[in-house]
Amino acid sequence: MDAISINEEQRQVLLVKPEKERHYGLDILRWLASVMVLVIHSSNFYYSCEFLSVCPGDGPMWAAALASLARSSVPLFMMLTGYFVLPMKDGASSFLKKRFMRVFLPYAFWCVIYAGYNVFLKNLNWPGFFYALIRIPLNYGTEVGHLWYIQMAIGVDLFIPIITPWLTSSNKEGYLYFLLLWGVSLFLPYLHLIYYYVFGEAFWNAIHTVYYFTGYLGYAVLGQYIRKFHSEKGRWDTLVGFLCFFIGGWLTMAIFVLRIGTAKNVIELELSWGYLTINVAIMSLGSLVHAGSKS
Repeated sequence: MDAISINEEQRQVLLVKPEKERHYGLDILRWLASVMVLVIHSSNFYYSCEFLSVCPGDGPMWAAALASLARSSVPLFMMLTGYFVLPMKDGASSFLKKRFMRVFLPYAFWCVIYAGYNVFLKNLNWPGFFYALIRIPLNYGTEVGHLWYIQMAIGVDLFIPIITPWLTSSNKEGYLYFLLLWGVSLFLPYLHLIYYYVFGEAFWNAIHTVYYFTGYLGYAVLGQYIRKFHSEKGRWDTLVGFLCFFIGGWLTMAIFVLRIGTAKNVIELELSWGYLTINVAIMSLGSLVHAGSKS
């Protein structure tokens, strides 16, 4: 009878108290980011024509309206990684093993599937298939460019054991120091329009002043910063979040529209759509500030 009573008490506790608290705002944000990825890839046909030329007519304007706000998708995924994964909870070997099983093995599996699919479509012969398998550690194996995100995410995962001690011990000032210099690096795509070599760059030197503060790791650190110092909803969070999203989104769209008539190709046209630009970072921050804080 006692055993039955104990089991019943345990069952009641499990029913009342969930194992892990859900953050529904971030669940919705993750879903929205997934929808944004679909919007981005669907909008390509509106502005990208043959040989990466800019399509004539109103197509690019439609693309600006549909996809500019969706450019916060990848930054949001990386910020959510920082929010939930950073700092590393386990030892380095345990963490890397888990990430290897969850990220790299599925990535390698789908690279093989894509290579086989290209054989089925007769885009590859069997020698080309095996050559694609050899190339997987270097770059996908076949032309499946959307897997760039997985390669980038693996790079961030490899750095997490190194940055975890700093994230754990650093105060708010330390976080802001890193994020400030990372923010400076987000102006580089626009500074290169004025003068290509900035902050010590030259044709023999790609390592500029803020080189070590560049990249998607900044979004992960930003996500952890929000969780560590702004997890409780403040009075101005909703307003600040909305303004950041509006200003960043407006800049992203406006720059795209202004370049429609002058851009020589799609690569030039997409300047303001770069995930590592200050306008996209501001827009993405606005979403997380509002959704990442608990009321």
